[in-house]
Amino acid sequence: MRFSVKIILDGNPPFFISTSYRKDVYAIIEKSVYNESQRMHQYYWSTHDETALPFSFSFLIPQHRYVEKDMKRIIQCNSNNLKFLFSSYDFEFLNHVYNGLLKSIQTQTLFGYSVSLKNFFFQKLNLINEQIVRFKTISPIAVTKKDKNNSVHFITVNDASYIKNLQRSIESLCRRFIAHDFTFKSDELKIIPSLCSSTQTDYFSEIISATRGIIEIAAPIDVLRLIHDAGLGEMRNMGFGMVEVVR
Repeated sequence: MRFSVKIILDGNPPFFISTSYRKDVYAIIEKSVYNESQRMHQYYWSTHDETALPFSFSFLIPQHRYVEKDMKRIIQCNSNNLKFLFSSYDFEFLNHVYNGLLKSIQTQTLFGYSVSLKNFFFQKLNLINEQIVRFKTISPIAVTKKDKNNSVHFITVNDASYIKNLQRSIESLCRRFIAHDFTFKSDELKIIPSLCSSTQTDYFSEIISATRGIIEIAAPIDVLRLIHDAGLGEMRNMGFGMVEVVR
């Protein structure tokens, strides 16, 4: 299940937005859940484990470019119409985020600007009834691997170990939301990133490598539905890995 909302920044452009904007959006999501249900907030956030969070999101900033301001690299946006898309595997969780945002319409601020929220739109359930699905990225897919020194690096579809590490990430997601001892049987999960390309994107103050495009996945139906609702890859809760089904 998912919804989208238009976010209108108060004032006239240009607007200046930190490259760590995903962190600000994440904070609003967490605050919405906390205000609506401290029980649910405790359930999901007590583990301090990003794989435990049942959502992904995308935040679209149109007409933007990168500039230097106060010795920092920031985003200059020349439109006050932004868009937030949110998806969750847990319908109750999604309702708390939705209701929390609705209740904060008059007082919400973002990136230091007053904002108004308009055009809330619930998307119809995209029922997945086949074991092969083509997903298109709405936000880039983040995947990591460890080197010989156990250091973590972001990799893209061009890396030879990309599919292996993406499979590991999907398995971890399934262990959280399907079964704690979940493992794929031989040939039960197949990933074909035939129309994907590498991209560079912001993650806090860093620029990291990620992947955009269309990726075909063959897996059990419940796994495909989970990917659609909770996202694909790592750091799904930080604005990465939101996907939609394409025919």
